Amino acid sequence: MTVKIQEKEIELKLSIRTYIYYENIINKSFELKDLSNFNNLVSFFYSVILSSSKKQGLNFKMAYDDFIEWIDDNGGEYLLVDFINWFTKEQESQAQFLRKNETENTEGNKKKLKA
Repeated sequence: MTVKIQEKEIELKLSIRTYIYYENIINKSFELKDLSNFNNLVSFFYSVILSSSKKQGLNFKMAYDDFIEWIDDNGGEYLLVDFINWFTKEQESQAQFLRKNETENTEGNKKKLKA
């Protein structure tokens, strides 16, 4: 998913930085169930944008209140639904990747034990 904000195109990516930013904003460890809370969802979206822009070397700075206003001016709930859909797909992709690696590691360990 790509968002245009402050004349910058930011391709959203999840990273460790995303979760650290989020935890610093809400002063609590990340838990997926917390994203059902509207404030936490907006905070997580903000964290994804901040971390993605940093990774892309963009000089992006926006106060949280300005970010909320940007959401309101750019589709509000529809934008958040797009974000939720993107995040769900990212979570599914990461889960598939982890399952594949887990299977490969388990098979590799079995081969080592037989040798």
